[in-house]
Formats: sequence, structure tokens, C-alpha cells
Amino acid sequence: MKNNKGSRRNRNKKSAAHNNPQLVVDRFTKLPDDLLLNILDRLNTPDAVRTCLLSKRTIHLRHLLSNLDISVDSFVPHYYGYYATSKDAIQIQMNAAVSDATDNILNFRNQEIPLRQLTICFYLKYYDCLTIGKTVARAMATHNLDSAEFIILTGKRAQHCSIDDLRHNGKQLMTFFGACTDAFAGLTRLHLRNLRLAEADIPNIIATCKRLEYLRLSMCQTEDSVLQMKFEHPRLVELNISSAGLELVELSSLPNLKRLVFSLWNCPQEPLSFGNVPLLSSLSLTDESMRWQKVIRHYNLTKLTIYGFQPNDNFLGYIRHIMEAAVNLEDVSLYDRKVLECCEDLDPKIKVAPSGYPETIQEQELRRKQITEGLVMVSPHVIHFRS
Repeated sequence: MKNNKGSRRNRNKKSAAHNNPQLVVDRFTKLPDDLLLNILDRLNTPDAVRTCLLSKRTIHLRHLLSNLDISVDSFVPHYYGYYATSKDAIQIQMNAAVSDATDNILNFRNQEIPLRQLTICFYLKYYDCLTIGKTVARAMATHNLDSAEFIILTGKRAQHCSIDDLRHNGKQLMTFFGACTDAFAGLTRLHLRNLRLAEADIPNIIATCKRLEYLRLSMCQTEDSVLQMKFEHPRLVELNISSAGLELVELSSLPNLKRLVFSLWNCPQEPLSFGNVPLLSSLSLTDESMRWQKVIRHYNLTKLTIYGFQPNDNFLGYIRHIMEAAVNLEDVSLYDRKVLECCEDLDPKIKVAPSGYPETIQEQELRRKQITEGLVMVSPHVIHFRS
């Protein structure tokens, strides 16, 4: 009976807290500052700032946050008639909110508190971009930033972008870049998408981003006459390229590159050329028709992931080349398909193209044998057929 009474008291306390939000706020604000900051730094920054404004006790903490994550997703308007408002008008409102938040938070932040991480996700709208870029450049000049990231979005999804849309986005990006080179120079991470650029634009951006460690390019094309791109950077650790429309990506000099993701290219010859990439240890490739034949010997590559694998001569020959060259390869993961973000909402009952992907254990063992037959010091057990 005593335990039942105790349980009843606990339930009553929980019910009281649920019915009285102020009680929860009071309990929260009684925590010490260092613990409160640890909690707030785990939230996206707009939510953290709103939480600080709940009480006079915590209002000063909004200037002490050390992990800043400001994204357009935090400013989706919630008002009657939202669905009747045009998508472009909503994006303009959200982007303006990101610009204002970035300006207010960084300009009034306590400069004596280290700023460890800054991530800003925004649309490519020029005047808002200019405010964000100038504000971030000032923060970089006054704070020792461990990590700074731009995630630059465009108004339309990739599948809805025409060539003119991509070209317009490219011009907007280069105008923004030209006006805010100081901000780009301090970035450690950069996401670009849905752009059509001149031959020298991406190399110029990469060269300016001297601290860059992570670069993602999605649907970033060059003009028709140029179908190849060269990458050189002393600090880049991870490179992610998808839907680039390139015939050749040349990894000329990337001495710190460890991870490479290259997906959805469409060309009849080898898509990659390896130069100075001594630390490369993870390579992920996705293609509809694998016809890559030229692979150099590599001692650091330990993991290979392929999406869209089919048991034809092109795929089997390609994997044999990789396993022969990458002498320390520990894991080969072969996937039938990869569901793209734009396809996640499709009806799973819709019929797709038939696949010859090996389903049974016997079929998988046969393919392992075909891939590794005649290769010295290569184990078939590193090959995995993933769901």
C-alpha cells in the first residue's frame, strides 16, 4: 500500500506539472548556468533563444550560446491562410527571418565566450545573403570559430529547375560570393545545389575557402563546353558530388581527403581520375550504368559502397578492378537501389524496373565467386549484399 501511495503522489506531481507549465519553467530556471547552456546548445538556435526569453533568470543566456544553428526551417510561418500564400512569398519571409536572427544573435553575442560552431541554412536571395555574409564575416574577425557552415538553398527542387533557373542561380551565387569573400574564406563546411556555373567558378570558390573540410555539390553543373572539374585543396576531408552532369572529376591534389561520395553521373567512360589522395579510405559510388575501367592501386581505401548494383559484366569487372587495386579493402557493400529524397513520398506499390539483384544465398555466393575468382589475397567474405 505504501508503494501505491508513493506512485499516486508521483502521478499527481506529473499531472500538476502538465497542467501548470509555469512549474516546469521554474524548475528549468533553477538549474545552474553551465547546465542550462549545455541543454540550450543542443537545440536549434531560434528555439534556444525563445527558451531563454521565458524568464528573467535565463534571458542573459541567449548571448552566451556557443553552438549556433540558424535555419529557414525554424521560421516556417504559422498563421491562418498559410497554405493560400505563395511558396515564393513564404521563402522570402523565412529567409528574412534567418537574416534578422543571424544579425541580432551574432552582433549582440558576448565576444568573451568561445564560438565553437556556426551553421546557417538560407535561400539564395541576394539582399538577405548579403546581410548574412557581412554579419558572419564580422563574427569571424572577432571570434575564433572552430566550425562555420553555409547550407545554401534555391527556391525550386532540382527536378523542377530548368537550365535558365540553374544559370540564374549560378549568377546569384557568384554575386553573393564576390561581395562576401571574407565570409567564404572562413567556412569549414559548404553545401551548394542547383547551380550552373562557369568553368572557373567552383575552383575559385574552393580556393577562397581556405579552411574548407567538407564540400557538397548537388546538381552543380558547368557550361556545355566544359564537362570536367578539377579539385585541389590542402584541407578538404570529405567531398560529396551528385547529379553533376560531368564526364570527369579529377582529384588532382587532396592530401587530406578521406571520404568521397560520387553519385548519379552519366558518362560512358571512367568518371574519376585520382591524383594525390593518399588518405582516401571511404569511396561511395552510385550510377545506373557502371563502365569504369581505370583504377590506380591504393593502400588506404578500406570501404566501397555501390548503389544500383546489377550482376552484369560492367559491375563485376569494376568491382574486381577495385578489389585488385585496393589491397586493404575491408568492406564492399552492394545495394540494389537508393531511394532519393524526391522519391520518398511515392507509392511503394508502384512497379519499377525489374532487377537482377541476387536475392538468395546461393545467388550471392555465386556473384562473390565471380568477383574474386583468380584474385590473389582477396577474400569473398568482404562482399556484402545489403538491403
